[in-house]
Amino acid sequence: MDGVGQFAFAFFDPLGRKLPFSSPSLLLSIKSVQIDSELLRELSGTDATDYIISARFMMRNRPVTQ
Repeated sequence: MDGVGQFAFAFFDPLGRKLPFSSPSLLLSIKSVQIDSELLRELSGTDATDYIISARFMMRNRPVTQ
């Protein structure tokens, strides 16, 4: 995809601990999702990497079981 340097998801449990992707109960334990990306744009013929975006989404009404 043009203009995207990096793109990553991270998942967190209700206590804010990062969950590994290999966790067997990952889908049952997720309380928030964080998206990190580095976006590139061309300025005057050169590539600039001044768009670094991070957003975290909290699933407030989602019950979590383990």
